[in-house]
Amino acid sequence: MPIPGPMVSIHRFVGAALTAGLLLGATALALTPLNDTERQPYIDAFVAKQQHTQTYEAELHQTLHLSGLKKPIESEARVYYKAPDSMRLSFTSPPGEYLIITGDDVYLKKANRPLVHRKNSAQNNRPGQDARMLLSLFQGGAKDWGALFAFDMARDGDRLIITMHPKQGDAQARSFTIENVIALPVYELQSIQISFGQDNAMTYEFTNAMRNEPIDDTLFVPPESDRKL
Repeated sequence: MPIPGPMVSIHRFVGAALTAGLLLGATALALTPLNDTERQPYIDAFVAKQQHTQTYEAELHQTLHLSGLKKPIESEARVYYKAPDSMRLSFTSPPGEYLIITGDDVYLKKANRPLVHRKNSAQNNRPGQDARMLLSLFQGGAKDWGALFAFDMARDGDRLIITMHPKQGDAQARSFTIENVIALPVYELQSIQISFGQDNAMTYEFTNAMRNEPIDDTLFVPPESDRKL
C-alpha cells in the first residue's frame, strides 16, 4: 500500500535512492563537475550531518507528473524525524492523512479509512517503504549509495547537484534518473526529482527545515480515536 498522497512506491530503486542520501534536484546550467577526489569531502560532510541529527522537521511539497494525467498530482505534508528510528509524515493536503514509522511498526491513516498497522519486514514493506528509506538517510544509510548507483556530482554556486542512475542493467532500471539538490555550505536537502519512463516524474521539495529542536514524542503515536475505528 502506498503512503498517503502521491508519494507512491514506484520501484525499489526509488527507495534506494532515498536511502542513498536524498541528494537531488533539477540539473542547472554552468555546472562545475567534481572528480572522485573532489567529491569525497562533500560526501563525508553530508553523511556526518545526518548522523549528528537527533531531530528533523520540514515542510514537504510533492508533485507527481504522469504521462496519462492532464494535471500533476500535488500534496503538502510536514516531515518529522526523531532518532533513532521514528518518523512521521503529516499531510495537510490531502488533510488528515499521516504515516508513522517507529521501530518496526508502520501506521498508515488515509482519509475516511481505518488506520492500517503493519510490522515492517522484508516480506511486508510496502506501507511506508519510501518514508522508511528517508528514515534510513538520517541513520547514515547514505554511506552505501555508491554500491547501488553510478552518479555524477557537480557544483552550481551554492548548490550541490547529484545525478544518479541504478547500476542494474535491465531496461526498467535504465529508465530511472534521479537528480538531487543540496544547499551549501549547510548541506541541507532542497529537492529530489525521480524520473521514470517517458514524461513521468516525482518531485519532493523540502523547505523550512529545522534540526535538533525538541519534538513531542506523541507525534509518533497514532491517536486513540484512530485506533478504535
